[in-house]
Amino acid sequence: MKNRNSKLEENKILFSTLNIVIQERDEISNERNSLKSQLDLALNENKILKSKNDCDDVLKKNEALSSKLDFVLKENHSLKNKIDLISKELDLVSNENESLKNDLDSHVCHATTSS
Repeated sequence: MKNRNSKLEENKILFSTLNIVIQERDEISNERNSLKSQLDLALNENKILKSKNDCDDVLKKNEALSSKLDFVLKENHSLKNKIDLISKELDLVSNENESLKNDLDSHVCHATTSS
């Protein structure tokens, strides 16, 4: 009987130890699930940050291109002003040329009629 009681006691201890091990396994499993969830959140946040970094790069490139575009527009405006000035000078030269041609024609006409 003693042997039987001893085995029964040993079984109770083993059963108790088994329950503790099962509880620890469940706690470890819960902790693993929690860590997995945290990892998933961190990975999603990493994707968002990477996407944000990509957007920041695009914004920086956009700012650089906008700056270059502003410079090109200013240069274009400057060239347009120069073209306008050249056109005005061309008109003046053309008018002066026409005036000289008219003066020349009138001198040629007088010279032909006077001879």
